[in-house]
Amino acid sequence: IIEQETAAYISDKAESLGLDVSVRVRAESDGKNPPVLIAELTGETSESLARYLVEELGIPRERQVWNNEGDN
Repeated sequence: IIEQETAAYISDKAESLGLDVSVRVRAESDGKNPPVLIAELTGETSESLARYLVEELGIPRERQVWNNEGDN
């Protein structure tokens, strides 16, 4: 549920910024600590959206995977 809700928050924010981005969020756990979220985004890289993930959702840059469309 957390993965789906977080992806929805990110998608809504991307839309409000005028971005066409698809989002996938997954939670990974080592079984001892709370799970960490990893966001995979496909579309144009956005500094504003990346900052939102850090500041509002607590997803640091190292757990953000940006796949730019058109990259080879």
